[in-house]
Amino acid sequence: MAFGDIMHNIFGTPAPTVVTTTPVAATPGNIPTPAAIDGANPGVVPVAPAVGKTNVSPLDQYSSLWETPTIDPNAPEALPTSINLTQEQVAAQVANTSFTDGITPEILEAISAGGPEASAAFLQAMNNSSRQVLTQATLVGNKLADETIKRYMAAERANMPELIRATDSANQLSATHPALLNPAVKPIIDGVREQFLAHNPNATPAEINAKLTDYVVAMGEAFNPPAPKPALPNGEQDFSNYLS
Repeated sequence: MAFGDIMHNIFGTPAPTVVTTTPVAATPGNIPTPAAIDGANPGVVPVAPAVGKTNVSPLDQYSSLWETPTIDPNAPEALPTSINLTQEQVAAQVANTSFTDGITPEILEAISAGGPEASAAFLQAMNNSSRQVLTQATLVGNKLADETIKRYMAAERANMPELIRATDSANQLSATHPALLNPAVKPIIDGVREQFLAHNPNATPAEINAKLTDYVVAMGEAFNPPAPKPALPNGEQDFSNYLS
């Protein structure tokens, strides 16, 4: 199936019609046609070149679509969606934490006195200290995780309006043009939508879809342009433009 037929099935655009015109034979006394002078094949009508339209593509207006959008310098800074803790952040949390609270003055006195009781007191001090370290490490880890989750949720809330706008655009487009859900073209359509969303941050879903469908139509016209109008025989005038 030609690309023009695909565009016709999607948007209802009729395929271009090729018009052929039989050349008028030269009459005695008149100037012969260019085809007769050049010895061209009879029945082939020369096509007049378009004036001022050389190499103009319907896609030219979208030449900057895939460029990186300009970021508004006054826009709020985007929050990171993932956060990696640094050694400095962890050290700041444990700087004011004591890991020797489990070593009581009685244990220290027993260690200082020496003798068999000192060994038992030393083991008890080590055990109490290890428990304190584990307890504080768990509390510090929990606090750091809580802060990380809060920052992540804030970033998600900041991105929510854009996510809703993209979802609404996709839902509306699937309802009006279900052919664009075909797996053969859906990844392309999704990529084009993302570019239009990025370049038009204030556009509504309906406006994004209008730009997207215009882009698809322009792509179809670029790949399957309408046939040029044939040149008219000498002395004749085309009145078709006045009848539209």
